[in-house]
Amino acid sequence: MRTNKILIIGNYGAGNLGDDAIFAGIVSELTEIGYKGKISLLHSGFPSSNDIYDGFDKFPLVPSGLRSYFRKNKETFAAIKNADLVILGGGGLFVDSESIRAPFIWYKQAMACKKLGKPFICYSQSIGPLNSFISRFLTNKVLKNARAVHFRDKNSHTDSALFWASKQKKTVEKDNTFLLSLRKWDKKTDESWGEIIEECKNYANEHKLKLKLLPMDLRDECELTQLKDTGLELLDPKSATDVLKIISKAKILCSMRLHPSILALAAGTPVLSISYSTKVRNFIESLNVKSGSIILNLNETNKIKKALEKLAGKSPEFDLKTPIKKNQEFLIRELHL
Repeated sequence: MRTNKILIIGNYGAGNLGDDAIFAGIVSELTEIGYKGKISLLHSGFPSSNDIYDGFDKFPLVPSGLRSYFRKNKETFAAIKNADLVILGGGGLFVDSESIRAPFIWYKQAMACKKLGKPFICYSQSIGPLNSFISRFLTNKVLKNARAVHFRDKNSHTDSALFWASKQKKTVEKDNTFLLSLRKWDKKTDESWGEIIEECKNYANEHKLKLKLLPMDLRDECELTQLKDTGLELLDPKSATDVLKIISKAKILCSMRLHPSILALAAGTPVLSISYSTKVRNFIESLNVKSGSIILNLNETNKIKKALEKLAGKSPEFDLKTPIKKNQEFLIRELHL
């Protein structure tokens, strides 16, 4: 049966601009393959990337906590019932490094679809790390009940944000900005901030570049406070669209976060990715980037300046057509287009 109504569920409207870019990417991919039906989404209510979410019907997430449980959210269950297909859209939803709560939240969304008899697909996903038995059990349950599963760094599939960013690409003049995107994750990432900043400062001073911090999680007050405390200029993007424009103009980027790296690859900005999690290295290596991209592990911060020297002036080069085609083939098959 042809799919005419799609509901997309993910970490959307939660203040994470990388996740906002994923939603924009899924919508762009659906448009690209000729889907002309209705698209709606479950949205957490934070006012980020309003330009991306404007025009779509938005509903709260399925209750997954004690306080939200008593709200019931009848409109959410009605939205699931009315959909022909639910897309549980990535990226790293099933990971418990920060909290065991994340796998439980997405398990609840998926099981609501199952209970209401609605097929769902897991799309543009990366899985893990999953340290607890409960997290692995919940994630396995979701994957087993999905009609199909699409991993963003396996079988030449890719992250939807990469497609969106590549479609937005424009030729812009580079300025003297050196962007740095840091990430709070665990004790190791926190301890690495000082070393990363020092290496980047040294490179910026030698090359007369202005070092600026690029925040990606607008709802994480703790991280934002720590970024301000560095004394570096902290940019104020309101949307994933703003982030893409900022990265497009920058001379070079050093990023602990995955999505700034993804947007830089699409925009043609040289990028040094600090792999704090396996998802960062796995995804970028899956693209086989020939130049303009280097990956370092978190214990290699002393190599940052030398890596930046190698990257200077080199635009990323890689095959984008193959992973995009793989994504499209998956969606066409699952939507019966």
